[in-house]
Amino acid sequence: MTNDQDKRTTPVLRLSSFVLHPSSTVLRLSSSVLHPSSHFKLKQEQTVSEAWWVFRKTLSSLWENIYLLVIANVLWIMLNVLVVTGPPATAGLFVLTHRLARGEDADLHDFFEGFRRYFGWSWLWAIIAGAGFLILGGDVVLTGRLSSKDYIVFIQGFFLMLLFLWAFLLLYAWPLILEQEQPSLWLALRNALVMFSGNWRYSVALFGLALLTVLLSSLLLMPWAIITVAFLVLLGNHAVLNRLAAHRAAGDHAGVGDH
Repeated sequence: MTNDQDKRTTPVLRLSSFVLHPSSTVLRLSSSVLHPSSHFKLKQEQTVSEAWWVFRKTLSSLWENIYLLVIANVLWIMLNVLVVTGPPATAGLFVLTHRLARGEDADLHDFFEGFRRYFGWSWLWAIIAGAGFLILGGDVVLTGRLSSKDYIVFIQGFFLMLLFLWAFLLLYAWPLILEQEQPSLWLALRNALVMFSGNWRYSVALFGLALLTVLLSSLLLMPWAIITVAFLVLLGNHAVLNRLAAHRAAGDHAGVGDH
């Protein structure tokens, strides 16, 4: 990576019925085009540096919009206390931070617009998310209770990995929905899976940074109430837009343009 990387901006890319193909080679870990022979040599190093750049970019966006995001975070907590308004509040927070991640002006109007526009979508997302966490979390707990054999630990580890994957698919899904002209939750989840599988080292590196943030917030307690959720949602938006920008750059270089 060069020093010019910190000066990058995320190009605008809108999706309609856009589908990411698992076999596609244009989902890269850098905006530079790599030949197959050198791609794997640079992949791991670029993965870590790219994830670190996204994390720092998120911190920068957070600082530039700290007052707005603190208010939005507090609103999110208050609306989640009422339960029925929790999922729409999550949608509103994603819409607000999505605009910020794209470098666009945003205010609380965007939060409430997302709350209103995606009220039904957010509950569908919440039901699917909850079902996934319930099933996978139950597998982790029940597997440990069914047997005391040593190999059970590995089975539990497998379900924990699936739980981690599910969490990232959900985090990636909302930004992908917001990039679609005609929102499709199933297409967003499918694209999220392709994006994760094609950039799993990048996602794992981001997960480590996000987990560190969560642990520090949990120790200090107060950040959860004022900024942590907004930061994580903003990080998800930056992470997805970064990969879509790389996909677009590689596609244009290959002469395939938009799908």
